[in-house]
Amino acid sequence: MTHAAVAHSVIVAIDAVTLILLATTVLGIALVVRSARRRYRAMRARFGLRLLTARSAALPTIAASFSATVGRPAWWATQHERHRLWRAVAGADQAVAAAGRAHAPVGELPMLLRQLRRAAADADAALCASGTSDRAATDARSHVRRVQQAAAEIRAAAAQSAGVVADAESHDLLSAVRLEVAALAAGRASYAGRMVSRNP
Repeated sequence: MTHAAVAHSVIVAIDAVTLILLATTVLGIALVVRSARRRYRAMRARFGLRLLTARSAALPTIAASFSATVGRPAWWATQHERHRLWRAVAGADQAVAAAGRAHAPVGELPMLLRQLRRAAADADAALCASGTSDRAATDARSHVRRVQQAAAEIRAAAAQSAGVVADAESHDLLSAVRLEVAALAAGRASYAGRMVSRNP
């Protein structure tokens, strides 16, 4: 038997084994899918009716909750107040961060900002808990207004501090630019004078 015949026999054997493995894999996948489908149908048949009944029973509760929250104008007013509260806190936070990046003096503003966040969380919780009580909502809104005022003052202080640094830096920059422009003008004039004296 020649080497070519042996090599041909080995290749045929490898092809046969590969085909057998491929057929076995396809058959195994088909059996797993079929079994999964059977189990899914059995589970749906067994628990589907119960799930539908549970959903049907929950619908009145969901509807009542919806009408007690989203269906009330007071709920929307509360959400608006909460949004304005956190927007004020975020503005103060951004102003202090910007002042810090500008290397402006911020003093105790970062510590006051942490206190502001805690106060805002408390005011937000009071606003959410006020529910339908007018007295509780009025108190919560007064807390929110105080927090918003504190946020506005922190933001203004940080902006003023950053503005002082920016003003000083821009003034120094403008002075340096003017000095350099004057020096360059003098250098150009001196160079032009030398060139004229060399070439009468």
